[in-house]
Amino acid sequence: MFVHGLTGQVGTTWGNFPKFLDEDQSIEYEVKEFGYTSPHLAWLFFKSAPSISSIANGVLSDIKAHCDIENDDIILVGHSMGGIVIKKMLLKLNAKGTKHNISKVCFFDVPHEGSGLANIGKYISWRNRHLKSLVSNASDLDDINDQWVDKSIDQYLNILSIIDADETIVSAMSSKSIFRHHQIETINNVNHSSIVKPKTEMDSVVIHLKKFIKSKPSLGKFNSQIGKPIDQWLKYDERKHELPYKTDNARQSAFEALTNALESQTPYIRITGLSGLGKSRLILEYKNNKKIDDKEFLVINGADLRSTIQSEISRLSESGITGYIIIDNCKVELHNYAVNAIEINHSNLKLITTYFYHDEPIHLKNSIPIKLEKLASEKIDEIIHERLPQLDPPLRKQLEVFIEGFPLLAQMATHELQKMGL
Repeated sequence: MFVHGLTGQVGTTWGNFPKFLDEDQSIEYEVKEFGYTSPHLAWLFFKSAPSISSIANGVLSDIKAHCDIENDDIILVGHSMGGIVIKKMLLKLNAKGTKHNISKVCFFDVPHEGSGLANIGKYISWRNRHLKSLVSNASDLDDINDQWVDKSIDQYLNILSIIDADETIVSAMSSKSIFRHHQIETINNVNHSSIVKPKTEMDSVVIHLKKFIKSKPSLGKFNSQIGKPIDQWLKYDERKHELPYKTDNARQSAFEALTNALESQTPYIRITGLSGLGKSRLILEYKNNKKIDDKEFLVINGADLRSTIQSEISRLSESGITGYIIIDNCKVELHNYAVNAIEINHSNLKLITTYFYHDEPIHLKNSIPIKLEKLASEKIDEIIHERLPQLDPPLRKQLEVFIEGFPLLAQMATHELQKMGL
């Protein structure tokens, strides 16, 4: 979805850009241009114009008319003020809690912090809202940026900024702004207008946008309706996993089984065992040992409505996205549904599910079962001695018996005793 900027028009602003994308058979997207009323340059300083908020509402209506906003994979591309309109629209979606599948945004020379041209125009025109909004350090732009950061809008977005090296209208600082930690490409030998009017399909701007369109977003950036990135999941996990990881022979075998399965052609794993035995910790140890980024993981609560989870798994499997799906508290029927969805769609997703009770292996589809049992007593004793070194051996033995091989209980019990001064 292309959205033009100040003084722009559908059919002219983007030149042959839409054509170059349409003609590329490897891009499986329909290309559309959306526009709004923005006076021609000759009338820029004299005509009034609709507010950015109204334009954002109009663009959103256009998208809803032409797309299934919840299910279609939508990429937004904005030039100049068009990028501001896109940001305003995404803030509106967030404020209303509207579900959408907008996964990527590309900004072409967008004045996130205003433009020098608008500074000049504000002295000439008192009628044109667009010029007023685009003045450097304008309160409207500052408010949009503050809301964007406060709501963490780009948490689930992949963002590309393409900027004019010569800074003909927009400074590099304004173009990068709050998005400097995302991908940025700087283009030579263009100006603010020609940066979106490529002459050939081999122009750098076309190549960069095509790569961005075809790139597979990480799972943690996927705009999931029910899942959480693993860092968010851990943030609200009361267990905290504060103990140093302890492993006995059975734990080591479980870790090796998990590693081998995730690196196999059928990376579908079912980890079962009572609460507190360390199912989540085993997964975290794998992630940390392999130095896999948090953004590669998405955690889903299997206790949510089954039909909602199945719909999300299907959407993930069909998206072409890669990464690790973790379904906590997952019944075997849901596990098999997820495996089937991944296989049917030839997805590269890896699946790990956890549950309290052991399943019969014959009930699992193409999956590796890992059964966690109680941690060896000598390892529990190590935990107690490390955390309560002053505790008398008889009391330590009593505590070890009480803990009964559950690492989480060891953590909780020793924590409470530490608070008591033992």
